[in-house]
Amino acid sequence: MDRITRFSHGFFKMSEAGGEVFITDLRMGNEPTYTFHFNLGSPAEMAGGQRPTTQQWQRPDLATALPWLWARMWGADVALAPPQAVRGQPSGSRP
Repeated sequence: MDRITRFSHGFFKMSEAGGEVFITDLRMGNEPTYTFHFNLGSPAEMAGGQRPTTQQWQRPDLATALPWLWARMWGADVALAPPQAVRGQPSGSRP
């Protein structure tokens, strides 16, 4: 925990989905997609050191994310986060 706190300067979140623990650096990205999102495994795997940490890619649907970003960049009153579908793949299997 100390390493992620130092690396992210305290801007991170931990979450659980499907029985696995995730840690996300909140400095690069926008809810719900972030560049640095890691799967730590199940609590049992974490305790036993049985599984390596893997980065899970969270790529926004660019057809909706880019027009939203453009509008926001030019000052339009838009929602806090773009309406989008998230495509997540383990590291190394980018589309």
